[in-house]
Amino acid sequence: MNLRIVKSEAEFMQLQEAWDALDPAPMQSFAWNFAWWQSFSRYNALRIYCYEDQGTVVGIAPFYFDRRLGQRALKFLGSGITCSDYAQLIVADEHRQDFLSEIAEDVRQSRFIRMVELDGVLADPSQNPDLKIVDQLGTPFWRYDRDVDSSWLLELPDSWDQFLKQSASNLRRKVRKAARRIDGGEVQIRSTRDDLSVESAFATLVRLHLERTDAKGLQSAFCDPEYVRFLHAAAADLIPQGKAEILIAEHQGKPIAVHFNLQGPRGPQLYQSGASRDAMELEPGYLLFTHVIRRTIGEGIAEFDFLRGDEPYKKFWGARPVHLATVRCVSKSLFTTAGHKLALGARRLKNDLRSFQWRGLGVAR
Repeated sequence: MNLRIVKSEAEFMQLQEAWDALDPAPMQSFAWNFAWWQSFSRYNALRIYCYEDQGTVVGIAPFYFDRRLGQRALKFLGSGITCSDYAQLIVADEHRQDFLSEIAEDVRQSRFIRMVELDGVLADPSQNPDLKIVDQLGTPFWRYDRDVDSSWLLELPDSWDQFLKQSASNLRRKVRKAARRIDGGEVQIRSTRDDLSVESAFATLVRLHLERTDAKGLQSAFCDPEYVRFLHAAAADLIPQGKAEILIAEHQGKPIAVHFNLQGPRGPQLYQSGASRDAMELEPGYLLFTHVIRRTIGEGIAEFDFLRGDEPYKKFWGARPVHLATVRCVSKSLFTTAGHKLALGARRLKNDLRSFQWRGLGVAR
């Protein structure tokens, strides 16, 4: 077995075939990570670990260097505003432990890596074997864990009738109303699975997301041109592969709601959405959720993932929280430790200042 480190964009591009052969989830796919790198690579440096068996890539750890207070932090590609949930190594279980050991040894031996940050990872060690890298880094590193918003997972029954029966009465009433609007033709559902073009669907996603967040007094992620460039490139690659889908609900020929779903390993994942402020009386959010969840049950799929964010509607639909965290390992050197504590203090101050903003908190994904 051999550990190879990819540091250039040209080498990154050459990994596509081997990367796709590992069949990762959409947010761990080559398309997602390469689109992220092309949009957010400024001031950063690649450090993708490839684990090879006689020249065949059997594992990929998609990392990059991020500058923090003059120190290099090793982080997953896809970190930050993109909220790439369930970040992990892309490797079969039989190679995972050895791969982790090789990466940990490289980090310990490096003169430059002073911090390792795993953002948006499953916090439960029994569900996330990649957390063993923290133990393997050993005593030269401090460990800091920070909770982030949970993802929310809806476990689906075998039939639509069962779903309605187990739902709370007020949800059941709204879902039945949405189903009548769809089945009666009052609302039409269009999808990039069918005749809806990716370009027009993406433009609708951006417009209705901006409209929804503005109505709530939040700043949309789509205000960031780098984020728009990233998601457009990822969607253009993933949708033709069947790993993503944009759905639009239309009323009288006008889009009133939109979802951007990823096709996760165990079912659809809601990554982005939007709704028209002029169609609130039609309860547009319930229309697309009703369509997708009913279709998903009909396809025999057992889960629908609302992904990260503690919005109340997710619990209302019956989803349960899945705990995510940011795990950070910081070198015990005096300069790095002091810099990290300074960064934590700056974050606390930033959060305190945000609490005084009348237009809400943070960025809406």
